[in-house]
Amino acid sequence: MKIQFVGTGDFSTIQNVANHTLLSGHTAFLPASGGDVLSNYGDNSITFFPFWLWGYSHWAIGANNRWEVDDYPNNSSQSTYHQIWVR
Repeated sequence: MKIQFVGTGDFSTIQNVANHTLLSGHTAFLPASGGDVLSNYGDNSITFFPFWLWGYSHWAIGANNRWEVDDYPNNSSQSTYHQIWVR
């Protein structure tokens, strides 16, 4: 099955627990703290800061050479583990 993201809209409601399911053992701040979003980012809509909390916790997969999940290291650290599960 091929999933295609159309890249329109945003993740503005993801912090609502009804819109995401946490895996057992989840200790991260995101997605619940993700109050900031970028909209309509086309092919990069799921990787280029789709949701974050400014200066605190970010989701970025290679966005401007930043690899962040749930933290804001403010350095060149690129050691992180990202997963996107679609049901």
